[in-house]
Amino acid sequence: MDNYSMDGRTYRYFKGPGNPLYPFGYGLSYSKFIYKNLSTNLFVINQVYKSNITVEADVYNLGPYDSDEVTQIYIAWNDIPVSMPKLQLVAVQRNSIIFDNQPFKLSLIINVNQLKIWDETKGFYLHPG
Repeated sequence: MDNYSMDGRTYRYFKGPGNPLYPFGYGLSYSKFIYKNLSTNLFVINQVYKSNITVEADVYNLGPYDSDEVTQIYIAWNDIPVSMPKLQLVAVQRNSIIFDNQPFKLSLIINVNQLKIWDETKGFYLHPG
């Protein structure tokens, strides 16, 4: 293979012809999970926001086995002045959830620093949105 071009590919995202073979976070499981009652303490960010964001949900293991579920939270950048991936992973958590039709109370913390973007003139900052 003589083509070593990384056009449209970086360590952060894929932006090229075609699609990735598997989406980021793709995984196999012996069980099936659903999320209900999703809630968060924040929906809009301003430039002076300093608190972490809490995301909570009830996770149900629909079976047929006890299994681990890896929860991933992504943000989508809208009207951003710098080049950013369409989606960015900001939180991930693995939990063992038994098959018993009872909700697992999930709580994830998104560090507000995960939401900052880099600009050569401003440094790291929170983009309102």
